[in-house]
Amino acid sequence: MYTVQSFIEHHRIENRCKEIVGELNLKSNYNLIYVEEGSKRFADSLVSKIDHAPTLIPLRISTYTGSSSTYKARLNNTDLEKLKKVNYAQPTLLVDDICDSGRTLSYVQSLLPAGIVTIVLLDKPDNHICRVRIDHAGFEVPGNLFFVGYGMDYNGRFRDLDYIGVMRQKSVLKKNETIDVFH
Repeated sequence: MYTVQSFIEHHRIENRCKEIVGELNLKSNYNLIYVEEGSKRFADSLVSKIDHAPTLIPLRISTYTGSSSTYKARLNNTDLEKLKKVNYAQPTLLVDDICDSGRTLSYVQSLLPAGIVTIVLLDKPDNHICRVRIDHAGFEVPGNLFFVGYGMDYNGRFRDLDYIGVMRQKSVLKKNETIDVFH
């Protein structure tokens, strides 16, 4: 049997989002580039705490299958075109749910001007294998755990949890197998 246990409660996530927004000190319009689908909830939480509405730029990048990284991060041509049209004279935030190896963020950062501000909900610094700049991390977490909830998923499951949970085993679930969720 597999279990998902609460690791970071909802109120702690919301409080940390408020702190990050306070550190940003945005006083005008801004761009918010976020990696779908995992970071959408985190991005929405940040936006709800900022007085000014952003220009939202969602990017579709997937580097995981189940709990294993595919080791490749690529954007399609549509998303590359979106990035070319961004007004980088405005403050620009790059938001992702988790920095594990750093491959995804490093790749996206390589496509953007140097002045962007990178924000991640979870950072696993012990797992970084490439140079990546993180300006604001919600929480630094152990590299040996697999996280779900608050937008992060396991094969499309658990994305809707309002807290961050940790899966105790990374094995692939069999069809109709149940997972106990503790909160």
